[in-house]
Amino acid sequence: MPNRIELLGYPTVEWTANGTLRRITRSYKVIGPAVEVANIGSEVFLPYGTPDEEYATAVLVQQRVDRVAERAAELRLTRVYQELATGALTETGEETEQDAWDRRTIRRKVYLCLASEADALTPAIGSQLGTTGFYLFDVQVQVEGIAARLTCSYVSLDAGEFIFATSTQTDADGVKTTSVRSLILEKDVVTLTPVSGPDESLDWSISDGVAVVTRASRSIDAAVVTSTRTETRHSGALTITVQTGVGPTDGTEPTWTGTGVLFESSQDVRGAITVYRRAWASGSGEIGRDTETRFGGALTVTTVRSIGATRVAATNEYEYSRDERDGYTLWTSRGASGTGTIEDTTETRNGGKLTIRTIRSIGAAPSSPGTGYVLVDSEDQSREGYTLYLRRWAKGQGRVSTGTSYRYNNKLVLVTIRYLESDDETTPSGTLVNESADERDGHTLYTRTYAEVVGDGIVLDETERRNGGKLVLRRIRRLGIAPSAPLPAIGGTVVLVSERIDQDDGVEVFDYRWAEGNGTIETAESVSATGVVVSRTITALGSPPTTPMGFYLSRTEQEDRDGVTVYRYTFGNTAAVLVDTEEIRNNGNLFVRNVVSESSTLPTPTGYVRTEFGSRVQSDGRTVYNYTWVKGDGQIAQTITARSGGLRTVEVVSLGTKVTPAGVVTEEEEAEIDGVTRYTVTAVQSASGGDPTSDTMTFQRYVPFTYPGRAKIYNKNIVGVQHAVDVYLDPPVEVDVLATVEVSYQLTESVGTLPYPKWAPNEWATVVANWIGWNVAPISKVQGLRGYRSVDEAEITIVSSSGTDYSIMGSRVYGASPNITGYVKCVGGPPDPGGNTYTLDAYTDLAFVAADGTKYYRKTVIYATIPDQPPLPTI
Repeated sequence: MPNRIELLGYPTVEWTANGTLRRITRSYKVIGPAVEVANIGSEVFLPYGTPDEEYATAVLVQQRVDRVAERAAELRLTRVYQELATGALTETGEETEQDAWDRRTIRRKVYLCLASEADALTPAIGSQLGTTGFYLFDVQVQVEGIAARLTCSYVSLDAGEFIFATSTQTDADGVKTTSVRSLILEKDVVTLTPVSGPDESLDWSISDGVAVVTRASRSIDAAVVTSTRTETRHSGALTITVQTGVGPTDGTEPTWTGTGVLFESSQDVRGAITVYRRAWASGSGEIGRDTETRFGGALTVTTVRSIGATRVAATNEYEYSRDERDGYTLWTSRGASGTGTIEDTTETRNGGKLTIRTIRSIGAAPSSPGTGYVLVDSEDQSREGYTLYLRRWAKGQGRVSTGTSYRYNNKLVLVTIRYLESDDETTPSGTLVNESADERDGHTLYTRTYAEVVGDGIVLDETERRNGGKLVLRRIRRLGIAPSAPLPAIGGTVVLVSERIDQDDGVEVFDYRWAEGNGTIETAESVSATGVVVSRTITALGSPPTTPMGFYLSRTEQEDRDGVTVYRYTFGNTAAVLVDTEEIRNNGNLFVRNVVSESSTLPTPTGYVRTEFGSRVQSDGRTVYNYTWVKGDGQIAQTITARSGGLRTVEVVSLGTKVTPAGVVTEEEEAEIDGVTRYTVTAVQSASGGDPTSDTMTFQRYVPFTYPGRAKIYNKNIVGVQHAVDVYLDPPVEVDVLATVEVSYQLTESVGTLPYPKWAPNEWATVVANWIGWNVAPISKVQGLRGYRSVDEAEITIVSSSGTDYSIMGSRVYGASPNITGYVKCVGGPPDPGGNTYTLDAYTDLAFVAADGTKYYRKTVIYATIPDQPPLPTI
């Protein structure tokens, strides 16, 4: 695909600041092979200085390409054309700043001009950039066609500062010369004494207070002072001398003439010379004094500033500071003097009964203002060289206020008085219920409260009747003394059911409640479906109800309600039995009687034991009760529960005479119930119901078994008379074999005699090899084969006539015919388990403990007949 460079939109035309020169910027889209990096320079860029296609006076000064991120095969080209003035520099707008090594600021500006005028228009070194305080120290000229690009570097110079720079010159052909160009710029120079070295061109000048020294050399012979500047400060009390010099790079310094304290010393090696800078400070004495008056002239604060080795102290100095400056010490001393009262105030409080006097002074503490005053506050504050004294006195006596309040429907009167030191009025009537003293402002303010109960003090008296007038509740609240119990209202007993005593405003408030109850307040009956009265419930106050004729007391409840005991008694009808059956069991040894009744408190028949009791709700909402009684002699119940390991648990319940089941008794219980002894005995039996130690349980299951690996020496003919002797290893194999498990029970923890030998290999196969090696050297190798057994322990011997006939386990056997040159055999390991019966596992664990503490152990033995393995392959 051919290259395409397409103009995008319209060009941007900008005018220079003076409005006479144009700058044209055009954007293009580039597609095709030209987008490759290798092709941009030759197929996209134009020679600098190429005229613009529309503005012929503008030439190409800048061009660049940017890749479009979303289109890898497309570039964005920008070309900038600039009209150039004749005989003048044109600013491009490119301006940068950076910090130099000595913390000065470097500013670079780029200009354009006609290439033919570049030399003439290049600014002079040392010239200032307008009035900015930046001075030119380097110019780089780059010719691009008919245009030239000047990059000018300026440095910021303060008074007395200098800069030193070096550069190598380059000829027109781009070849560097061997000379070194050195530059020194210094501002506000008083004297200038540049010295030329051998084989050196020297140029220097002073313009607008800026010295410019340029030289081309590789060395300088002597060190000289190039400038000296003197500055006076603090009305002539301080003199600052700054000298600058140059010298060779061997460290020789100029002869300095500055006097005083040297506070600055710097040097920098640049190219062929060393630039030095030294600064001194000299002088001493007072340089300033400030005076400030405070508190209406009672206090004078003086601040004195001075320089030198020692300070000039202010009168009554209370502090000073020192500040190390450029070669000198600046001292600041402060002092304060004065005495007298600066504040005197009087304040009255509490209706004129209290006077507060406050006095503040400096120099000396104030004296008491007179008789009757008490010092209540004292404070001394050390400030800027003086002490501020504060004293406060108080004086006063008598009642300052009286307050009266009424509570509880005016049955309680509270009078509160407040007075200073002592009360000068009549004490209120009543009882003192509260008092306090508050120490403040040097006096004591007393507060007292008196309470007086008006009349009988009863603030509440109420009566409430309940339960049809059978219950009377009475409540009385009284101030000061407890109320008396009221008289009976309905012929019952008045009982105090609650009492509460509170303190309120220093007075006791009694809150008492009484209750009076008398008689039955409710009777309810439960009737069966056949019309029989099953139960009767009577609720009464004060005393419990009596049992009606033909009934028995089945349930009682009572509670305290409003201070009166409420009795709720339930009586059952003795004739309310609904069902009564009896069953004979165990060959006449056991009688079981079942009764259903609407009474929950039937007595146990004589000679019987109650074994069950429960209740259920009938469909008609009635609750009936089930009773079961038993009577007899001997076993009345038996429960059998299966257990693991071929065992079972048997529980036998008997009456009168204890019945013990077969097996091992593990639990026994004896209880007296309704005059009859009930025995419960639990025993562990074998599955067949006998002694656990007399039976053995046997079953089969598959268990894992690992055949040991098989090892065998073999002699393999490879080709011709060549043989390889090595060990054939058939690895161990794990399989599941059908095993028999026997579980039995015993009194000892020992495993005991096993029915078959225990499979537990205690050795493995070993390979032993000996042969003749190189140069008739004997070699021996012994290797254990963990997990393997030897199949054939026969020894193989080798007779080798050369070093190429035999190898043993990968190693060559050298000839020594007709003698034997090698032996190999595999021996040891367990026997072949195939076809044999072995005990694979055997262990004991605690099974159960008898009631007398005897321990019984479960013994488990696992054995199996191991199947034969298939034969080894022929090698």
